[in-house]
Amino acid sequence: MNKSFYKILLVLLTGIQSITSFAKNREFKNITPTVSLQLNYSLSTTYKSKLVASNDVGTGFSYTLGGYAGKEGNFGFFVKVDNSATTFELNSSSNSVTWQDSIFRYRWGYLYLGPVFTTLTYAVNIAGTDTLDVSASGMGGNVGFLVPVGGGGSLYMDFTSVTPSKTVNELTQVTSMGARTDIDLGASIDLTAKLVDLVFGYRQQQYSVTTDASYAELMLSTYIGLKFSLFF
Repeated sequence: MNKSFYKILLVLLTGIQSITSFAKNREFKNITPTVSLQLNYSLSTTYKSKLVASNDVGTGFSYTLGGYAGKEGNFGFFVKVDNSATTFELNSSSNSVTWQDSIFRYRWGYLYLGPVFTTLTYAVNIAGTDTLDVSASGMGGNVGFLVPVGGGGSLYMDFTSVTPSKTVNELTQVTSMGARTDIDLGASIDLTAKLVDLVFGYRQQQYSVTTDASYAELMLSTYIGLKFSLFF
């Protein structure tokens, strides 16, 4: 995990005592479902690629399956699959990126944190030539806030940092992946009493890839989605 993760974690942990005591009287049971499926679609995705040497607008889709357990809904486990694809028209290039995160989470009041295990598939074509066909795996951490709003809505801030430790490029070029960091800010609103929520937010994802040199990749997106929940 990179240094920025530890800095943010330190700031969050500094306020854990006051946050937890204030949250004791809040209602979490309506926003910590036993089982949930969240489907997000990116309304606007801007990909800024140093590797391809171009910026353009792409598409993105993600889904998250998981849920909470325990008397107070403190323990969580989620599998999140995040797909994006971008065509860079300026130089006839493209990329396709899929991250799959397995997230373990423990919640203290508003604050939650836990480990993340990730896998990656990443393909890049530059000016008509297949440059990367990468698979990678690694681990890191997840930390954030989940705040109840009204009867069943919520506000959230989520931060994830993972570092791939094993990278394989099916093509000939030697490749390694640097740390990935995600910042996700969003909210959910009840569409039904408990079953369906409307979700919307903003997300920033950045990571680096090293071939002949190190290149920074940045994705910015706004998204909307639906969250289906069961409580038992």
